Amino acid sequence: MIEQPQVFRVNEESVVALLGIPENTSRAVMFVTGGNQYRVGTHRMFVRIARALNDRGIATMRFDRPGTGDQLGAFVEFDQLQADLKCAAEAFRAHLPQHCELWVLGLCDGATAATMGVNEISAQGLVLINPWVEDAASESRVRLRQYYVSRLVSRDFWRKL
Repeated sequence: MIEQPQVFRVNEESVVALLGIPENTSRAVMFVTGGNQYRVGTHRMFVRIARALNDRGIATMRFDRPGTGDQLGAFVEFDQLQADLKCAAEAFRAHLPQHCELWVLGLCDGATAATMGVNEISAQGLVLINPWVEDAASESRVRLRQYYVSRLVSRDFWRKL
């Protein structure tokens, strides 16, 4: 399988993606990376997963988010990636058979971005690895556990009291 580069546009920027599209594919996976990471870590994991999927007849698309990896431009936070993901999905679909299912695999804040943009992408499913989930209740539990419990068992706290 030969991976082929594909350039698509998001606003004024050109984005380079790598496509792996086997013949007669009926399923595709678009990868959404987390923030800045080393190529030998999670990005390398994505390369290996994409190639394994290609070997099983599943199309793949990998690209760097703005300001990460090889992608130029300013870093874009995960909650501002909806337009990027929509453009990437449209560019990917242009190379896929008409009735091909599109799934999105996201890592960390890329996973959270995928959940926020799933309607714009019109994906059939999401694979989320370590998504960021923030809400007031979980933040309160973490604060209680991390701060107040540690204070209660601290000798310094009891000496001051």
